[in-house]
Amino acid sequence: MGNMTHFFLRKAWIKRPVAFCLLLALVVATSGCGAAQGGRSNNASPPPARPSASQRLDTGALAQSGNPVLELMAVSYSAGVFAEGEVTERDVELILMSGQKAPSAKNEQPWHFTVVTNYEIASGLLSYTKQGNVLIIISGWPGISTDTLAFDCGLAAQNIHLAAEALGYGTRMYIQCVGAVEERRGELEIPEGYIVQVAILVGPSAVDAVTSATPRNSLAYHVNYVN
Repeated sequence: MGNMTHFFLRKAWIKRPVAFCLLLALVVATSGCGAAQGGRSNNASPPPARPSASQRLDTGALAQSGNPVLELMAVSYSAGVFAEGEVTERDVELILMSGQKAPSAKNEQPWHFTVVTNYEIASGLLSYTKQGNVLIIISGWPGISTDTLAFDCGLAAQNIHLAAEALGYGTRMYIQCVGAVEERRGELEIPEGYIVQVAILVGPSAVDAVTSATPRNSLAYHVNYVN
């Protein structure tokens, strides 16, 4: 704050206390805006360059860990093309049990699973569906707060994804069909008040997507350690 500002503040305080308060507020507000703007421009930095092919994640340690869960993660992928083929009732139950075992904030378990085995209905919601595939729709109850709803349902979706792969099926998560699901929620018997989050297609994979899956970046690109 410069000498001139000090002079006017002193004069305003002597003659008009109200004017002094207004002027002081203006000075503080202006100073704050300048600091905020300066902070945004001075602290902004461009994102790091995307890693090259030589910097991709090497999953060899996972694949050779001797741990079945880690070995599954090493070859986990999202199927791009599905084939006709049945998902057995027992496998569907195991997949849903895995989803139900997901952690959730305050153990609210806000999810609801709608299992669509009818081909006409499932393919009407998601065109990638093939005969015999199963479409699992995850909806969530807002409960106390919606802050963690999507996160909790996402954890259940990941459990479902890994369980389906462990049983030998291809699987992929979709959000582009959420609107179509909402339009037919009455027919799908989705409970009142639940918010549709994601749909997961489960069925045989038509191609070997493990070798053609998009590679992951190296840990160095995404991780920092604080020791």
